[in-house]
Amino acid sequence: MTLEHIYNTQSYIQEYYNQPLSIAQLEQISCYSYRNLQRIFKSVYGETLGAYQSRLKCDHAFKKILFSKAAIADIALEVGYADLQALRKAFKKRYGFPPSEARQNRTALLLDDLPAIALQPAPKPELIFLESQQIYYLSKRTAYETWEIDELWDELLASEFQEGELRYFGILNDEPLITDDIHCRYDAAITQADLDQKLPHKLLSGGTYARFEHQGSYDHIEATYDSIFRDWILQTELEISSEPIIEQYLVTEEHTDDPNEYLTYILIPLVQ
Repeated sequence: MTLEHIYNTQSYIQEYYNQPLSIAQLEQISCYSYRNLQRIFKSVYGETLGAYQSRLKCDHAFKKILFSKAAIADIALEVGYADLQALRKAFKKRYGFPPSEARQNRTALLLDDLPAIALQPAPKPELIFLESQQIYYLSKRTAYETWEIDELWDELLASEFQEGELRYFGILNDEPLITDDIHCRYDAAITQADLDQKLPHKLLSGGTYARFEHQGSYDHIEATYDSIFRDWILQTELEISSEPIIEQYLVTEEHTDDPNEYLTYILIPLVQ
């Protein structure tokens, strides 16, 4: 199984998490028997195929409960549960409380672990439409503020790329408010193929985003996220999607030696 086959298998489950998995399709994507795929997938991601899909269903439900106004019964069907009762059972087993309690305590959950200060004037994002585009990437299970992300970018940028404009993206596939650090997954992505054609690739889905700017070092980007989650999300009328948050790196160490000049867009996905 090549690195691309591993990533493609994971991407397939991520895209179709709310549907019954096709064993035949998984075997075709991975080039392994289902039994061997189970063993290899667990060794890479720390979960079986079924456990990974179940977690995605629960985590997407939790995000939709926190970030949308949809009825919980509708969310249950949207993320792939047979009915509301099935969601309640899985949700309480995973998080220790029912989905209705998550909806009722939305504000407290969003403010958990954030500095205990009064709401500030909400930052004003620019609403943009991001075109779908092919990306070439490496992925890692890691917390979102660790040296491991730097190592992942070093590994990605060690490749030689085809000529053309390079755009750099970081894809935060999981929400740390919901998902344990051990299961959070980050993709370091670039928009040009490597000359050796060894990097996995996939389509970065387009859509409407609220775009925020972070100026300066990545060491301080958490403060920008705190402002978004504490001040903007609790006050906005816009409905946030359960799709991944995307970071776009416009000015990086590739462009300047001064971290204060770094410029990062934080793209918060919105319901279409």
